[in-house]
Amino acid sequence: KVQTSVPVVVVDIFSGQKITSTFENGWTTFQIEIARLKGKLIAFYPALPTSVQIEAPASITSGTSALLKASILAGGNKLASPFPLYIELLDPNGKQHPYTRHAATNVQGDYQLPITIGTNTPKGTWKVQVTELSTGIKNSKTFTLQ
Repeated sequence: KVQTSVPVVVVDIFSGQKITSTFENGWTTFQIEIARLKGKLIAFYPALPTSVQIEAPASITSGTSALLKASILAGGNKLASPFPLYIELLDPNGKQHPYTRHAATNVQGDYQLPITIGTNTPKGTWKVQVTELSTGIKNSKTFTLQ
């Protein structure tokens, strides 16, 4: 039993599964089983994430900077809550770029990754893929490096 001011969705981070819960009189109640010498990491979200939204320019010119943005949605609405993310940036050959990282959205539900593209960076179609780590949902978007 956990005191919450509003109903929340309870998620087992390790399995990415929603945990059945009830909300009554300011308390969220749920049951979990924890095996001997095991642990659980539980998250309380305003809603269960259903998709990842990525914003990236259609093209970027070599030697300039750009801003990649990600947010987590539930039913098309942005969730204002921190979510763990894995951001992967792949060059035209499928090789991970050093901008690949683990990150998190801020409390408003936004993540921004400013990138600077060197003049010697491979040109062509790049891919940014964002995975929300507690549920495993992901999305990707491509951009052209000119």
